[in-house]
Amino acid sequence: MIQTLQLLALTTQQAVALLYIFYCLKKYGITESISATYYLLDEDKKPLFTLFTWGISFPLIVFALEPLEIYLLVAALMIAYVGAFAKYKEEITDVVHVVCATGGVIFSMVHLLTKGLWVPVVVFVVIGLLFQFLSKNKTYWHEILAIEIVNLTLIFTIYV
Repeated sequence: MIQTLQLLALTTQQAVALLYIFYCLKKYGITESISATYYLLDEDKKPLFTLFTWGISFPLIVFALEPLEIYLLVAALMIAYVGAFAKYKEEITDVVHVVCATGGVIFSMVHLLTKGLWVPVVVFVVIGLLFQFLSKNKTYWHEILAIEIVNLTLIFTIYV
């Protein structure tokens, strides 16, 4: 039963991620970061960014609670805060936003490492380094990579 709930949560996360990313990609192209799309959205659509971050973080919370996976839980909560502090260009929210976005990725990778899943972390690091040197929009591609590697790895662990 718990595996079914976890799979449903991760499938929902994947759907939310793909819908938002493809919506923004079609409308704005590749941006400096996923967070940059917040500033491009029309005023009445700005809540979509928060719904996106919560839509990818809350399913991770479901996955992290049974059994308790503290690193994944911290990562999910940090990603949720990214949506709550969407205005990263403002002095008050910029530090919280950037620390939580970075921390969400780091804690997600630490979670995978503590589970012995080092191959996806190595893939993240190697591809991330390629993006770092070869890509114009490094942050955007690092974020996409982190979301997909974590989600697909967690789905894989349900079946192994």
